[in-house]
Amino acid sequence: MKLYNCSKQHFYTYDDNDLDAHNPQWWAEEALIELEENLVYAQTVNRDYDNVFARAGETVNLRRPNRMQGKRVADGGELSPQAISSTPVAVKLNQHLEASFNVHDRELQRSLSDVRQEFLVPAVRSIALQAERILAAKTFNSYLNVANKVGSAVNYAAVVNANKVMRQNNVPMQERRLIVGPEAEASLLNEDKLIKINNMGEPPSPILTGQIGRASGFDVLTTPVQSEVLESDIEITTEATSATADPGAKQVAVASMDIDEGQWLMIAGDMTPQRCTETLSSGTTLKFEPGLRSSVESSAAVYVYESGTIDNSYDDYPIGYDQGIKITGLTKFPQVGQGVSFNEDSRPYVIIAVNETDNKIWLDDPLEAKLEDGDEVNLMPHGNWNLGLIPDFMTLVNRPLELPTSANMNAAIASYNNLAIRVMMSYDHKKLSYLVSVDILMGSKILNPDMAVLLLG
Repeated sequence: MKLYNCSKQHFYTYDDNDLDAHNPQWWAEEALIELEENLVYAQTVNRDYDNVFARAGETVNLRRPNRMQGKRVADGGELSPQAISSTPVAVKLNQHLEASFNVHDRELQRSLSDVRQEFLVPAVRSIALQAERILAAKTFNSYLNVANKVGSAVNYAAVVNANKVMRQNNVPMQERRLIVGPEAEASLLNEDKLIKINNMGEPPSPILTGQIGRASGFDVLTTPVQSEVLESDIEITTEATSATADPGAKQVAVASMDIDEGQWLMIAGDMTPQRCTETLSSGTTLKFEPGLRSSVESSAAVYVYESGTIDNSYDDYPIGYDQGIKITGLTKFPQVGQGVSFNEDSRPYVIIAVNETDNKIWLDDPLEAKLEDGDEVNLMPHGNWNLGLIPDFMTLVNRPLELPTSANMNAAIASYNNLAIRVMMSYDHKKLSYLVSVDILMGSKILNPDMAVLLLG
């Protein structure tokens, strides 16, 4: 018997007596279909790697080809061959995502479609949602390449501006994608100049999940996890400039101001994320990076975003830590989707889960530097953070996990199109139920930072 999924052109073959909800291979292959249909970012990034078994914590070594330079040949002159080189890139498989549930014996006697819809689909979608959040978090690493301003509409003109930024960075024209959140999606769908997916006049793109149309050279896709943080979600202190400043400026005069190095700010007229690079105590020169994109006037408002501290007097949070981080000192507790950095470090993380009762946040990536009690927690600016990119901006490595050797465990792996998922089933005779776990192993890394643009709104 063959199962055929027409939307993704998958073929899976079973013997008649294998088509059974007790069979982990059925769960795994159905889970893979559901996983692929709920991932947007995974379709838009580099996935060129060997699909071999791996364990959590392993490192995958990739190679990134370096750019070459076209040269003019003098009339009658000789060629000047360039050394072909590539930069090694290490991607750690440090994202092990799972969803587990119990299924009673009697439930497995129901139709396969019922079992799939009630148990498998919610589990896989929860994994896909976390994977999407982790990949979408790379948007915050693109604050050096910005189009548009916080508070401005994400309209066709804004998309054209994003295209211009990519052209200025010599980003290849092929396979440009723009990934937007619900707010930007609604704005763009009201644009007459957006070529909607059903009006393209050509066969649908292989990228089906999330695609809404095309605009200014971008395939436009939407995902619910793209960061959209309201101004009311963050405590903001307002100061003011005391002089004008031109585009490119990395400092501006202020009357008197207190701010720590590492805190985030925006200035009216520019409204793009800036990070303070020098602590001020009643100081009059505010220094920041990456620098203004637009001029600002004297007496322009300076919006300073609140900072808190790490609350962990018992121990440090070590490098590689990936669980809840306890924080304190914030007027408004952070939201899922907010960007955050620590101390003077410019490396942004994104909050993918919160527990306000325990005052804990979870980050998109394991820590790259140790955090100690009292270290500063700097919240990044609000706004709609959308991302234009080509596949070579980032790589996703999703390798199949090893199968367990336990005699009490049935397990299977499904792998297709460089995506892999594992299902394990064990029976508890005391509870007359199966414990079913679904999990994936992945790692991601930015390959070429300049091959993306942050489209603010």
